[in-house]
Amino acid sequence: MSDEALGSQYAARAQQRDASTLGMWAFLATEVLFLGTLVAAYLNYRIYHPQELIEAARHTKIVLGTVNTAVLLTSSACMAMAVRSADAGARRSGALWLFGTAGLGILFAGIKS
Repeated sequence: MSDEALGSQYAARAQQRDASTLGMWAFLATEVLFLGTLVAAYLNYRIYHPQELIEAARHTKIVLGTVNTAVLLTSSACMAMAVRSADAGARRSGALWLFGTAGLGILFAGIKS
């Protein structure tokens, strides 16, 4: 990467790398806080309301949940391929991957409804 590729807010490549590293750690910290809160809430319900949690689990539709998980993972892969295609300059294939991602998003919403 040449110095011309630096963003206007950075004085040097090392400063840009430090800023991106800090940003990634901040992102990871917020994910840990978010997921930690979800796990704490689950444990709270598991400890203080075990019967209600078991009853709610009986209403879970395993097949729809599994299909929805597969749809989400596939749409993530399609989006990653769209980004890769855009980086490679392949606009047509990038657009096709984006349409695939949008279609899977519509399918996800349909399964949820």
